[in-house]
Amino acid sequence: IFINDAQVIVADIQADNGVVHVIDAVLTPDLTPPSGTAMVQIIHNAEFETVSVLANGEEIIPFLAYKTATSYIEVPADVELDLELRSKRNFEPADPVFATVMFESDKTYIVGVHGTFDDSDDIPVELAIFDEASSSADTGEVGVQFFHGSYDAPTVDIVTGGNPIFDDVSYGEFGEEMLFIPAENGYIIDVTTADNSTTVASYKLDIDFWKGNTLTVFATGSLDDGTFAPWVALSNGGTYPLPVSNGFNDDNEGFARNFTVNNDINANDISVYPNPFLDQTTIQYQTNITGDVFFSVYDTNGQLIRQIENRQQDAGQYYIQLDMSTFPSGTYYLQSYMNNVFETQPIIKID
Repeated sequence: IFINDAQVIVADIQADNGVVHVIDAVLTPDLTPPSGTAMVQIIHNAEFETVSVLANGEEIIPFLAYKTATSYIEVPADVELDLELRSKRNFEPADPVFATVMFESDKTYIVGVHGTFDDSDDIPVELAIFDEASSSADTGEVGVQFFHGSYDAPTVDIVTGGNPIFDDVSYGEFGEEMLFIPAENGYIIDVTTADNSTTVASYKLDIDFWKGNTLTVFATGSLDDGTFAPWVALSNGGTYPLPVSNGFNDDNEGFARNFTVNNDINANDISVYPNPFLDQTTIQYQTNITGDVFFSVYDTNGQLIRQIENRQQDAGQYYIQLDMSTFPSGTYYLQSYMNNVFETQPIIKID
């Protein structure tokens, strides 16, 4: 009998606390750490916390807001990673969320974080992992995946041109595989019930600008409170909501009858267009009271890079031109204070 390369020369010696075997060599552990890595994108779709992400006690992502995503990042493979999502709130932060994962060398993953940080409901924050992802596509194509992250929505199909492209996807699940389609504008994406009998809503997907790359459409929000909507997570970490093509059909029954589309980016009636943008974009907002209004732009490390507006304004509708031409492409966060409410939303600068 051998243990690794050591042979047992005396067996079954009784001891007070067990049995001893004598071997003819010294066993030493392999102290060589795993050298492989994997590529991982994290889509943060768990209401409503901004979090930092730690792996084995070390902070790897300092700032990740709700409805935002990382780019594909390199992480250690073939070793257990104890992940922690830690709330960034200074006042009564939500309890941290822990999960243990292991990624295989040379594979590419998407991690969908879903659920809520509210202890009063029964929707815990969990991680869904898709292990057949890709961060790039052939020239002229875009890789597309779908993640169902809306906790009170039923199983759905994603249909385009009358054909389901993602079939019977339930809450907390990804589509069966990533699809690669021509990088064109004008796709109409229908969200239907699983049996395709009811078209809930339709959305426009323009992807000519993203040729050679990949994206994930993720269902977010809640049917009950009217915030259900599909968003897009680009492979570089940018996220944005899909615009509605035509609302739902009032004559439909069941799921569709209770469905309302909230295409506002946030409750303060603030919109940014275009988003994504090249160098400049426009912030449109409306305030209902006379009071202080200010906008700030932060990078993904939570560092303030622009202070745009900081003054008292009368009730009304306003426009601000935001010039980001001197900043590199990527995701930034626009924080607003208006009507006595703080809100944060992602904005994406592209090349």
